[in-house]
Amino acid sequence: MSEFPVYKEQVLADYDRKIASQELSSKLIHITPGNLKKESVRVCEERFLPKDKHFLRPIFGQKDDASGYRNAIQNGNANPFRPLVNFLRDRSINTDENNIELLAWLINFEPRPYMTWLKDPNRNHKKEEHEAPDQTPDEDIVVEPEKNKKQPDEDQIAPPLPAMEDDLPKPFLNGKKIIILVAFWIVLGGGIYLIKYEGEKPLTKNTEKLNHIEIKKNTSGCMVWNKDHYEQGSCDQTNDGRLIVKLDPYRLAHLKKITDTSNINWNSIGHTWYFRAPKEVECFTAAGPYPPDTTRRLLPITEYIIRKYFHW
Repeated sequence: MSEFPVYKEQVLADYDRKIASQELSSKLIHITPGNLKKESVRVCEERFLPKDKHFLRPIFGQKDDASGYRNAIQNGNANPFRPLVNFLRDRSINTDENNIELLAWLINFEPRPYMTWLKDPNRNHKKEEHEAPDQTPDEDIVVEPEKNKKQPDEDQIAPPLPAMEDDLPKPFLNGKKIIILVAFWIVLGGGIYLIKYEGEKPLTKNTEKLNHIEIKKNTSGCMVWNKDHYEQGSCDQTNDGRLIVKLDPYRLAHLKKITDTSNINWNSIGHTWYFRAPKEVECFTAAGPYPPDTTRRLLPITEYIIRKYFHW
């Protein structure tokens, strides 16, 4: 019966222990395919061993020495490291044995690779030394007399005290907390409603100023879309075929087309709306009807839209 699951468990335990003790490079803590690629280049340069060719060969091809593998990794893409990243983010999935060997190599686990580990007579006793440090067993704790006891330093963790009656968990909800929670959800619900339907606000009458934009006191006024913003005008003005709509001071002040979409990112969620036009995805600064065709509506931008159309 294969002992590889035991080897795999020891490699992962060593990885967790070294993270906890801050022995690893930040690239092995903030794991991405690109970071693992950079770390592999560094390992090739600093501590390449001939025995590691055993698992490097199937991934990067046959090379003669450390320089050959370094160049292959440096000049290739980061896709060979993606399966290991996926596994470390979700250890419940199955992964190829070479990915475990790759991790053992990156964290300098010993003995490695698996075939070398199999020949180690103490392999089944190494589990404890690779595990992350646990609490000190009770029998190893020396209790000092009260008068000699020192106050713990700020960086030290005081041992847990026995639970007293006043320390027992209190009910999570009481009358005051229920009132606070209800008020919170009312405010949150109102905020969501305003964000979702702010483009459908009724017309504001007799508004003189809104967001530093002058608006004439003309309840029968209209506005027209001019490339990337609305402009106020007469309802009977002649135009070049652009749609004239009833004056809405809110949209007049806030609804703009975002002409430079290079800054669209995760922070745009909740603040940006979009319309999927035939040739491009157009972005806007407020909700409401799509200005060139008010029978269509703008939609709030999502993570999926950002990934698909704005390359983040």
